[in-house]
Amino acid sequence: MNAQTVNLRSFLKTKTKQMSHIFKTLASFLCLFLLISACKKDERTAEEWGKLAEAKLKEIRKLGEAIPCDKQSNVSIQDVPMGCDAQYFPVLSSDIDKFNRLKSEYQKYSDAQAEAWAKEGWVVDTAPCWMVSWMTEQPLRLECKDSKVKLITTEDISIAEAKILAEITHKEVTDYLNTQTCTSAASWVYTALIKDKTMGIQFIPYSVNVDSKDFKQKVSLYNRLMMRVIDAEGSRDLTSDVPRVQGVDCVNGKPVLRLIE
Repeated sequence: MNAQTVNLRSFLKTKTKQMSHIFKTLASFLCLFLLISACKKDERTAEEWGKLAEAKLKEIRKLGEAIPCDKQSNVSIQDVPMGCDAQYFPVLSSDIDKFNRLKSEYQKYSDAQAEAWAKEGWVVDTAPCWMVSWMTEQPLRLECKDSKVKLITTEDISIAEAKILAEITHKEVTDYLNTQTCTSAASWVYTALIKDKTMGIQFIPYSVNVDSKDFKQKVSLYNRLMMRVIDAEGSRDLTSDVPRVQGVDCVNGKPVLRLIE
């Protein structure tokens, strides 16, 4: 082996090591660049997160916009929580997985929007849901309208039907309240019922230790129906007679509101 061959091999070996070092350095910079890019990607404004959330909600709405009536037996009413409230949508059984994915993405973007609001200095309402009046639009049934499945809510029925349904719902709420038992006042809170056309308020207790979803829907349904009736009849004579509640006590095994005199 001559000296020229040895020098060539030595040169190639040195260059190989140099190129390897360069590639490793470039790879490190590339990883760092991708990491920084990913972080910047999530540094969106509250408005940008809100647009992403609204886009997912739009996709959810689209799932139920054109369901033919012959598919009604395969349609269920699904909810998307929104803070202390919810919106409801008709969804085909074959679209449930897609709905759940869109719902999860919507909630992720909504949570990110709330965090961005806080970072931007906005005051985000963090009051517990029991302190919020429940009276949002509620789903009632599915019907066939214009050859498509339509979700009928409290906003779609007549005032005559609203009055009848309000009476039925009030009795269901009262029956539920009568079955309640109380052993520890610490787990009890309260919410509001609209009493009559004077917009008087009746506070009612419930336990946070039980699943209150059905109860909340019943109260929301009743309050929303009452608001529709009051608005339609133009009889909103406001009253200042609103009881002030200090808390809930357990008396003889029953929850009792403790009022401020």
